[in-house]
Amino acid sequence: MTEPPFVKRGQTITATLWNQLCAAVRACRIIAGDGVRLREMPDGTIITFDGDGADFAHPFQVSLVGTQAASIRPGTVNRVEAKINSVPPPLLKFGRPMLDAEGRGYICVEVTCREEDWSVENVEVVQVADPNTDDGEASDSQGGSGGAVALPGRRARYPLAMLRQRKGGKLDLYQITFFDLQHRAALSPDRKSATRHFFWQ
Repeated sequence: MTEPPFVKRGQTITATLWNQLCAAVRACRIIAGDGVRLREMPDGTIITFDGDGADFAHPFQVSLVGTQAASIRPGTVNRVEAKINSVPPPLLKFGRPMLDAEGRGYICVEVTCREEDWSVENVEVVQVADPNTDDGEASDSQGGSGGAVALPGRRARYPLAMLRQRKGGKLDLYQITFFDLQHRAALSPDRKSATRHFFWQ
C-alpha cells in the first residue's frame, strides 16, 4: 500500500492531519443549489439542472402583448421614472410597429435633458424603427459608435429591447436592458448642445 503524496515516508497520519484533510475536502466539494442535481461518478461529478429557469424580474423588463403592445416594468434613468404617454408603465400600445427594411424595431427610453444643466428632465418609453433619427423612422445610417446620437430638443434614445418580425408576421423580442440606467451628455465647447449621449447600466 502506498502512502498519500502529502505524507512523508515513515510519517504517521495524526488526528490533526486527518482532520485538516477532511476539512480541505469538505471546503472543495460541490454543493447543489435549487434545481441542481449532482451525480458522483468515478471520473468526476455530473451536474444537471431543472429545465425551468428562475424568474428574473428586473427594471425595464419588456414582454410583448400580442403584436400591437408591450408590457414594461418600471425603471429609471438617473432616478427619473420612465413614463408612457406621461403616465407610469406598464402598457405601451404601438399598434403596427415601426420597423426598418430588415424587420427590426426597438422599444427605447427617450430622455429629454434640461437646458440649464443637461440633467434628465423627462424619460418616455417609445417604439421606433431607428433610435438615432428624430422621428424614429428607419434610416440608412448606423448612427456611429460611442454613444447615442444627440437628437433635436435635447433628446436621446437608448434601446430597452429589439423587435424582430418574422416572415409570417410574428414578432420576436430580444431584451437589451436589465437594470436601471445612468445618463450623461457629452457637451460641445459652448455647452449649448450635446455631441453624444452616454447610457450605462
